[in-house]
Amino acid sequence: MVVSIDLVAQEEQVIDSLERALVRSRMDTGRVLLLNELGWEYKFDDPDKARAYLDTSLLLARRLNFLKGIGDAYNYRGVVEDIHGNSEQAIHFFQQSRDIRNSLQDTAGVANLLNNIGNLHENLGDFAAALDNYLKSLRLREEIGDSARVVKLYYNISILYENMGEYEEALNYILDYRDAVEQNGDKNGTANAFNVIGNIKMELDLFEEAKSYYEEALQLHQELGNRWEQSTILNNLGNNRDAKAIEFAERSDTLKAIRLNQEALDFYQKALEIRREFDDQAGLAETYNNIGLSYLNQVRIYQRFGQDEKVQEANDQALDFFEQALEITEALGDKKGQIEVYIGISQVFRNRHDHLSALKYSQKSLGLAEDIGDEKFIQNAYEDLSKGHFAIGNYEQAYVFRQRYDSLLYERLNEQMIRTNAQREVLYSDRQKQYEIVRQQKEIELQEAQLKQAAITQYSLIGGTIALLLLALLLYNRYRLKTRANRE
Repeated sequence: MVVSIDLVAQEEQVIDSLERALVRSRMDTGRVLLLNELGWEYKFDDPDKARAYLDTSLLLARRLNFLKGIGDAYNYRGVVEDIHGNSEQAIHFFQQSRDIRNSLQDTAGVANLLNNIGNLHENLGDFAAALDNYLKSLRLREEIGDSARVVKLYYNISILYENMGEYEEALNYILDYRDAVEQNGDKNGTANAFNVIGNIKMELDLFEEAKSYYEEALQLHQELGNRWEQSTILNNLGNNRDAKAIEFAERSDTLKAIRLNQEALDFYQKALEIRREFDDQAGLAETYNNIGLSYLNQVRIYQRFGQDEKVQEANDQALDFFEQALEITEALGDKKGQIEVYIGISQVFRNRHDHLSALKYSQKSLGLAEDIGDEKFIQNAYEDLSKGHFAIGNYEQAYVFRQRYDSLLYERLNEQMIRTNAQREVLYSDRQKQYEIVRQQKEIELQEAQLKQAAITQYSLIGGTIALLLLALLLYNRYRLKTRANRE
């Protein structure tokens, strides 16, 4: 608490000092810098005041044609909008700053802004635009030899490719990241790389390979004493064992499925212990929901055995953990988390053949999905509502929701095709640039080799000429000596 109070006091002193300096300042570039600094200091606590200072700075900087001041003001405005959730405006201001810094040939500044713009596009789900900006930032940072930020971009680009479903590209970049952090002796970075590789292997259904990478990540985090990070890996290991359990259940290898399901629950319990230590509410909600899903998997496994008592017991356990997850997600205002829990609870009631209760939670899921505009969850809710109405004999409503589901499915597939084509264009453009760089490098190497050969040839000719001259001189001297001897 003392540290927090001291920090606040220091920030207030900085602001007071800047405002006193502003009163005494002239209408010159120094005043622009002061206005920018004040805007920066107010970015968290008073965004309106920050905007006012930065807008005033822009007016003065334009009047003075002070390009650096203009670029900084736009950049700080972008940061303010980003902090306060105005992503579209943040992108606009970052782009303005990028153009100014480009005109100043500030390569490092342009690279930083491209990275920021990429982050915002990624958060907005515009992966093609995010990739385009990340790759441009990467090329600039490679040009100026900013190796530390190049490595960070490898990581960001890998995560982006994973989200895009481009797992081969994601793997290439995370392996580049891993190699770099291993060379630097960065065990934290190496552990993070192993975790991401594990996630990619999970997406490819390579569950045993994924498990191996998760275990390596866990071991490193244990060596480093990273308790919070361990909880993430333990949670991922739980997901991994659950996925493997489903695989064996589908093969009718029920005993292995039950054993793996229990392993998953053990990993989740270990993750819970750590997340309770840190009072990590979001993490607790995630793990409670995962445990609920794990018990739903148990339901499916025991249904194959026809063990009704165990089916009911697992179903009740699932509901208990879903309710714990729901309580936290509601308290946090996490609508996406609530939707995921509603989907699980709806399935619990379907297992009980309580279709009216299942419909109630599917309807709640749809309402929240529409609130946040998440088409994937909307589509899922349409499907569940169609099945629910069909189960109670309400065929007209079942048909309505099925039509909505099909319509949204085709719409999303079309959008996905457009996004995929845009992403391919970005990839193609970047690869063409890389090929051009390689071609130019080979041309330079060839020219250097030709120059070297020409120099060798030239030196050989010069050497030969000198040798002939020396030989001629030697013969001439011998001739003179012989002539002198004859005279004598």
